[in-house]
Amino acid sequence: FKNKSVTRASTQTAVLRLYSCKRSTRALKWNEGKILSNSKRSQGAIEFLSLFIVVFMFAAIFLLAVQENTRDKNLEKQRILANNIALTIQDEINLASQAPDGYSREFSIPTSIFGINYEISFAGNSVYLESDKIKLSYSIRPVNGDIQKGKNTIVKNKGVVYVNP
Repeated sequence: FKNKSVTRASTQTAVLRLYSCKRSTRALKWNEGKILSNSKRSQGAIEFLSLFIVVFMFAAIFLLAVQENTRDKNLEKQRILANNIALTIQDEINLASQAPDGYSREFSIPTSIFGINYEISFAGNSVYLESDKIKLSYSIRPVNGDIQKGKNTIVKNKGVVYVNP
């Protein structure tokens, strides 16, 4: 009998251990599933974030390229307008110098080049147009007076051309 009680006690202990082991295995499996589930969510979030960063970088690079291209085109437009202003002045002076005495004409010079301030002047036999990024010079025939932005009057008297007499 003593052996039977020992056997019964050890059997009960073994069953309890087995139950406990099965229970902890189930808990472990359940926790592993939870960990795997969280891990999958984390991986998905990281992949989404990585994709978002890559797309954002491509968009930023594209926008920078477009901005640089737009800036270059605007500068080219400013150069063309500045060139046209200087050539207009040169043409007006050439026209006046070839005209007979008594010639008089009014012409306008823009006050800015697409909102950018500039300076225009005569020095020697040249007309100079200068802004922050643009510097132009064209040769002209001898002229007296100073050019200004806005309205200008050009006159020829006694073979001499005057601007804003």
